[in-house]
Amino acid sequence: MQSIREWLKQNPMRVDEVLNYNKSLVYFKERKQGATGALGLELTASRSVAVDSKYIPLGSMLYLHSNIADKELNKIVFAQDTGGAIKGSVRADLFVGSAKEALEVAGKLKSELKLWILLPL
Repeated sequence: MQSIREWLKQNPMRVDEVLNYNKSLVYFKERKQGATGALGLELTASRSVAVDSKYIPLGSMLYLHSNIADKELNKIVFAQDTGGAIKGSVRADLFVGSAKEALEVAGKLKSELKLWILLPL
């Protein structure tokens, strides 16, 4: 995300071209309630993920393993959202929060991962 913003600053005449290339629209608005996902539930920073619901049912409890910025990440997360760019069985977008600090972290997340769906016996 940071590199895209920098490119847009350096190429102001192409901003409309780039922003209008993809017909997917996302609207944001400030409100007292935090960000909500596809289930209508408030997302929890570092615990909520967006998934492809064709492969992973919304509401699923997942075990996530990844290496982010040379740091091993092993945690239980919950499939509470979907996203237009989240396609495939082993894809997830970790919600890192809404604070300004989260913007910096979220823009750098891109890593291979392993996911396991946790089911009761």
